[in-house]
Amino acid sequence: MLLRGSSNGQLPSWFGVPFLLGGLAFLAFGFVLLLDELRLSNEGVTTTAVVVEKDYSPGGGDSGPSYELGYEFAPAGSTTNQHGSSDVSEEMYDATPLGAAVEVTYLPSDPTKSRVGSTDPQLFVSLMVLGGGLVFLVVGGAMLVIVPRMRRRVAEAVAPPKPAPQRPTTEAELRALDARLAAPPRDAAE
Repeated sequence: MLLRGSSNGQLPSWFGVPFLLGGLAFLAFGFVLLLDELRLSNEGVTTTAVVVEKDYSPGGGDSGPSYELGYEFAPAGSTTNQHGSSDVSEEMYDATPLGAAVEVTYLPSDPTKSRVGSTDPQLFVSLMVLGGGLVFLVVGGAMLVIVPRMRRRVAEAVAPPKPAPQRPTTEAELRALDARLAAPPRDAAE
């Protein structure tokens, strides 16, 4: 598939902008994930939760299957249960039946933020999202620099050569030229 920015098949000048915008979105999302994970590891409290639902999604295309456990727990000092869900590995999903007890970490100041596992930081996902955002930013920035240069080189290669610049003719040169044109040819004089 060839992207066409003009009738001659060149990439459009704005080709890198979607990459830059996507990179910024990935960076923002990764930063939020990282901050949440750091808060859970620094301020989080662990408790026991009960698994109330299991959700398997087969995925499609390049995305593989996902495994999610839904759980309920009672935050400290609260009389109502809090519901949460968390992505887990296939092994944990298979080994955890409904009604089983699992360890969860939650924020006492905001019990809606919770995940399965201890307070040990789980930074893999957030760092991968941040890394993807940086890759998109680099590619987008490079495209914004490279595509205009490519377009300029193609235009120079296709354009007809420019005539050599001529300096203006002086009045003395014009008189000498008039004199040569007015003089009879040498062959006629003989």
